Amino acid sequence: MYSTLNNHINPAGWSQWSNSSPNTSGVTFAEYSNNGPSAWSSARVSFAKQLTAAQVSQYSTAKVFGSTFWIDSSG
Repeated sequence: MYSTLNNHINPAGWSQWSNSSPNTSGVTFAEYSNNGPSAWSSARVSFAKQLTAAQVSQYSTAKVFGSTFWIDSSG
């Protein structure tokens, strides 16, 4: 999310562990609002997803970790 993906990132984005055992079915390979030359493109692997704003709202710090009291907000 909100990352700059430069030319050193493979345009496919991700790869399978192996052809005989790809291990992609139980994992979410997704991105949102990235930029740069290797950001989302037609070259992405078929199992990758481009999230919508509604979908990405599920991944806030509070929702993922259950709380934010431990985060120092003073900077």
